[in-house]
Amino acid sequence: MALDLNQEEVQALEEEQVLLSAPVNGKRKVSAALLSPPSTQGSISSSSGSTGSASVRIRPGNAQIPFDLPESDKSVAAVEFCGFTRTRAGEIFGRWAGKQVQNPYSLVDFMIGEIDNLNLEPLVSMERSEAMVLLGISEELRTALTLPKFTAIWRSERAHFWLVDTVKMRYHTLQTLLAKLKNCAVETIRQRKTWGQGKRAKVAGAFDPAGASSSSTPASQQPPSNFSAIVSSKSNTLPSAYVVVQSPPTIRPDHYVYYKGKSAAQLMAGPNGDNLILEDGSINMDAIESFRGGDFNMRDQAWYFSTEEGTAEQYRQYQIARDTRAETWIVRISLPKSFVDGLKKKEIWYSADFKQFVWYCRNKGNKGKPVPSKFDDWLPSGGAQFIEGHICFRDEDFMTGLKKEDVQQHISESNLMYNGNKKATQSVFVDLNLRERLNELLRGNIYVEIFSPVDTPYGSM
Repeated sequence: MALDLNQEEVQALEEEQVLLSAPVNGKRKVSAALLSPPSTQGSISSSSGSTGSASVRIRPGNAQIPFDLPESDKSVAAVEFCGFTRTRAGEIFGRWAGKQVQNPYSLVDFMIGEIDNLNLEPLVSMERSEAMVLLGISEELRTALTLPKFTAIWRSERAHFWLVDTVKMRYHTLQTLLAKLKNCAVETIRQRKTWGQGKRAKVAGAFDPAGASSSSTPASQQPPSNFSAIVSSKSNTLPSAYVVVQSPPTIRPDHYVYYKGKSAAQLMAGPNGDNLILEDGSINMDAIESFRGGDFNMRDQAWYFSTEEGTAEQYRQYQIARDTRAETWIVRISLPKSFVDGLKKKEIWYSADFKQFVWYCRNKGNKGKPVPSKFDDWLPSGGAQFIEGHICFRDEDFMTGLKKEDVQQHISESNLMYNGNKKATQSVFVDLNLRERLNELLRGNIYVEIFSPVDTPYGSM
């Protein structure tokens, strides 16, 4: 679907006061109503008694401040939206646009290629903050990434990881918003023609809550009063496998509960463009897996969760800081205790062994040398399937530069993540052979709280 607006669509959105300004540097001021929550109408069941792969509860935000939105997802403004200075955005877009003939790479690929310079001299030897300035990362994004509140999360991965992740998220968010804008325009024009109404013809409720109608016309003769829901459902990709609920489902006593905080851009795009819940009702395990080299997964991907909602909330808040225009999710899964208790489980709490094992995992092994045999049972190759333990926020750059003999001295309790005054914990499914079984068990056992964007300046977070 082409996301750029034609002149008729622009005019319709200006009349509906969705577009609030003429273009300036490839951006328009748009109404905060564009950030309204995803639809819970139409093809998505709103009955709490229905069955589905996942239940969701919409948590509306309070966004009221108009914001700048690029006119196109292929523009200098789009690159700037993703977190580069305007000067560097122009350079990146210019290189990409100049290679359009037989160019197999997307604009996002070019942005990531720019970030890859962090792995090269001279940037690789610099402090993160200095390297990001020279890379052309905007002050806005640098501030968001390094907010003191999120130091533990920021330091848990390399700057390269967070920049790539953020650019991908923001680009997906941009495309989502442009799609909503396009659908709003198309639907506005269609309804005007259908109902024979002119400018500002009570289709002005394009982003009003469902059911809000001020017309005295009989309901059967009115334009759909949930027009915003129609637009939203077409531009967001919640499949019909979702069931909308008004309150969280009751936690069953024979189930364990785990949480994960993510951005909708991460869970509704997936590595292959797929959503967390697919149209056939199956679970896209790729959307929630973590790459190798985490705290407890040395060589293979794994699925990380926490039994603490507060820990997941910290990650969700970090998504907000990095991508303010995106919806964010708290994903709650429940699994039968009989299944979890039947797995080969290891517990790795803060200790000398914890520090050493995390060092090996973050280094993705022992640089070709054997890993101590005492850790055999902690690896999938040794039968480990499920690991619980504390969370370390020393990143890969630090870990790869740390000598094995210095691990005990340079990793301390101050390098752990905390949930309030307690050490935060993580629960990790490390056995890839569990993929299909987890997929089966998670059907009907996923609950998602969807939070709409809010007007929250970085400094108040």
